[in-house]
Amino acid sequence: MGFEGKLSEEDIAELDGYLSAAPNGRIGSVHAMDGLITALVCTPDPRPSPDEYLSVLHENTSGGFVLRDAHEAQRIAELVARHYQSVLRSIREGFEVINGEVLYYEPLFDQDDGGNVFAETWFGGFLAGARLRPDVWDWRFKGSEDRDYKNPLDPLVQLVTQPARGPGSNPDKDPLSVEEQDKLWVQAAIGICDIYRDNHPEVRPPKPAAHVETGTYIRDTPKVGRNDPCPCGSGRKYKKCCARREAVK
Repeated sequence: MGFEGKLSEEDIAELDGYLSAAPNGRIGSVHAMDGLITALVCTPDPRPSPDEYLSVLHENTSGGFVLRDAHEAQRIAELVARHYQSVLRSIREGFEVINGEVLYYEPLFDQDDGGNVFAETWFGGFLAGARLRPDVWDWRFKGSEDRDYKNPLDPLVQLVTQPARGPGSNPDKDPLSVEEQDKLWVQAAIGICDIYRDNHPEVRPPKPAAHVETGTYIRDTPKVGRNDPCPCGSGRKYKKCCARREAVK
């Protein structure tokens, strides 16, 4: 299975430009759009129709999402549809192997140059998608009465509610380290895939990727920087490759 139609970085920048051009729009960035689409993908069948979720993209407190012409409207719909299918494939399988490279599912959170994760915008889009089917989502946000139930959304909520950084932050609460944020990012992705499989039991569970080892991980090389090339030789940044394996240990 391939990633035909997966958005390129240029496509993502183009779509972000369209979304951010709508002042005060509910879905004002690709991060929020990715959250919206993720909720739609994880919703049990029948999922919201394109007309329903495209209407959320167009909602705007300043009077509406303004499109210059029919071509622009078609282009936005095409980019959103391609991203929808890409998110669906990656969540359904948990990962994809493209030309020998393992591509794991991961939410499109915002991140600064220091590696800090900002999940609030993404979560806002996710909530907008969940609100289209509140009858199947409300209980996950309210929590289960079963004390032994481990909510798959917990890592995501921890990222969203982590102590603020910088001026005005609470001095009594230490912000999460970049490593802690990375671990929650991976756990949030796993939780989202678990919710999808809960809601779509007919979907076969993913097979583990061939190069992902199990058991205790023992470092036998110097520590690798998060933005350094991964020592496994994949050509990807360490944080996008084998660091994911370490994060869930």
